[in-house]
Amino acid sequence: MQQAIFKIEARYHNMAGVPVQRILPSRTCRAIGPFVFLDHMGPTDEPAQVAPHPHIGLSTLTWLFSGEMRHRDSLGNDQIIRPGEVNWMTAGRGIVHSERADSGAPPLHGLQCWVAQCRDEEQGEPSFQHLGAPQLPRFSDDGVDWTLIAGHWMEQHSPLAIQWPAFFVEGRVRAPGSWHWHYPGCHALGIYLVTGHLSVRWHDGQSLSLEAGELGVFPPLREGAAPEITADSQTCFVCLGGEPFPEERFFDWNFVASDKALLAQARADWIAGRFPSVPGDDSRIPHPAESS
Repeated sequence: MQQAIFKIEARYHNMAGVPVQRILPSRTCRAIGPFVFLDHMGPTDEPAQVAPHPHIGLSTLTWLFSGEMRHRDSLGNDQIIRPGEVNWMTAGRGIVHSERADSGAPPLHGLQCWVAQCRDEEQGEPSFQHLGAPQLPRFSDDGVDWTLIAGHWMEQHSPLAIQWPAFFVEGRVRAPGSWHWHYPGCHALGIYLVTGHLSVRWHDGQSLSLEAGELGVFPPLREGAAPEITADSQTCFVCLGGEPFPEERFFDWNFVASDKALLAQARADWIAGRFPSVPGDDSRIPHPAESS
């Protein structure tokens, strides 16, 4: 049975004063592989001021195109993230972090994802990784300049340590044109347009055109097939995906888990003040249940 390809348009909302386009989750797509959340932040001159808040059962991936943010967490990490660098924070059984920027920082523009953890790891130890620009693979192919942020792509491998087969890669098109594209046949794929225009002609004849702020969702590719991609110059996009989990994921606010009981416990722990604090940042974002 043929699986349809489709696109998702972002929904706009405000995150602590920063305009955000939320792409995942949506009514038509809850996840792409292990990716369960995708936000497009800015561009905006408003500095991010996201107070300490908790997570369980996921890894956050932060990737900036401009501006900077200061990450601080309950493990004691204090890290400025800038364009071309990646922050990967793994929550496990529980972590708290804040994301802030100085008022004089350049305009903020970037992406943040949540990558759900597998059942065997979701109650593990929290951790944090930061990779600078020189550590990430950069290469060119068919007129596209690639930066591999996580996982495997086109026989390249990112040094970022991840727990589940997944990939996240940025592409920048140097000149308009078309090319045929191979990616892992066992993976679901999402293509999110940051700027420009891109169209995909799938191996079964389906086609999809994407504009900035739209996410194309594609089923696993048949072995040996190569869809045709056409893009304008200066188009910037990211590809994300990976193997799906065998079990459903549940959500409550900033918490993700394979068991609803874990969500209830995390909610109770945050409200009761049982999560660890962020050194140097003693404010907190209340759980929505605290104001209901």
